[in-house]
Amino acid sequence: MDAGARQEIASNAAESLDAPQSPAALLLRLLPGANVPPILSPELHQSELERRLTAHELEIARRIQQSLLPKALPSLKGFGLAGFCCSARQVGGDLFDVLAFSADSVLLLVADVMGKGVPAALFAATLRTLVRTISEWTKRPSELLARMNRLMFEELANVDMFITAQAVVVDTRKREMVLASAGHCPLLVIGCANETIAISPKGLPLGISPESSFAEETVSLDNCHCAMLYTDGLTEMRNADGSLYGQPRLETWLRKNTGTNTAEQLKERLLAELRQFQPEGPQDDQTFLLLTKQGAR
Repeated sequence: MDAGARQEIASNAAESLDAPQSPAALLLRLLPGANVPPILSPELHQSELERRLTAHELEIARRIQQSLLPKALPSLKGFGLAGFCCSARQVGGDLFDVLAFSADSVLLLVADVMGKGVPAALFAATLRTLVRTISEWTKRPSELLARMNRLMFEELANVDMFITAQAVVVDTRKREMVLASAGHCPLLVIGCANETIAISPKGLPLGISPESSFAEETVSLDNCHCAMLYTDGLTEMRNADGSLYGQPRLETWLRKNTGTNTAEQLKERLLAELRQFQPEGPQDDQTFLLLTKQGAR
């Protein structure tokens, strides 16, 4: 080592006394260009700490979002309910909710916020809060969607996002379902003759126009053995060959499997079907809600 190098090391060492440093940082400063193992590099160490902190925060966010889903679904005489929600990432923009208005009436809601990750999850949490607040003032699905749209429009428009949603009020006393849709996937109903009825009332997604109105349609429960609300993460998923699952395949599966299965059994069968089609796991958020008539068909 020549005299110049010794002088540089001595100068660096003197400066290092001004403030405490990690051994790795001190070594890098005393010997510029030294072969320091990556685990000792302060930059890499800081990057790893930040990565772990972010992962920890996302895990907490995932738990919070899961806690917002219904813990138990209400009872509805003559019918069973089952729901499922899975995010492609730690958190996502899909949600479902079931609110009991009375012993004879419940609100079913499924929504899909544009995009994935944290932004979508924040809007999903906001939507859930609004649903539970507004439903205390109105029991009409169309008015529920209209009020949510007015309240969320500015925030959604500011970030160029939108939400598709479907709201269904099931009333066993009136023997009917009343539904409204904000640009969402159709409600699938399996009727008495094992036919599939796809119902899509007119309505734009939330966040497109502040004064949007939403049409309603009514379905008789006497011609409903099964009804399914779902997000497009089911019908738009692709397998390893690139084949689309699609709505026709979902309708066929429902016709074949609706019958003596309870709602919970039908849910587990559908999850097995989805896993078989896409074994590597979902690439998009997937959510569905099932209403099944109890007893054999």
